[in-house]
Amino acid sequence: MEINKSISPRSNIALDTNIFIYAMQSSGEKGESARALFEKIAKEKPRVSISVLVFEDFLSGAELFTVIDITRAICRIAAKIRANHKSIRTTDAFHIACARASGARTFITADKRLPEKIEGVTVTVL
Repeated sequence: MEINKSISPRSNIALDTNIFIYAMQSSGEKGESARALFEKIAKEKPRVSISVLVFEDFLSGAELFTVIDITRAICRIAAKIRANHKSIRTTDAFHIACARASGARTFITADKRLPEKIEGVTVTVL
């Protein structure tokens, strides 16, 4: 079935890991097709699901990223960030806590509301 015909607001689709990898890494035909697929998904808003394997394969299997688990230590760091920076949302506090726990010195975000430095981590806006 042609992809464009299978995606509508009433669709229920699932995506494989390779779709994400092509969208991010490929400048060829498959990369263009994957990025066009994400644009179509954004426009049509079908129900989209992925298995946990996609998450693991995409983030860690492609060896592009290391997945940091949320531990008690990270929860403590996130709580400290929230206590010291009232304007930071909980999810952002967890992102920064994971960055700090991983040893990252820079956190790259599109969120312009975050302070320039949090708990020793420099925030850089995309």
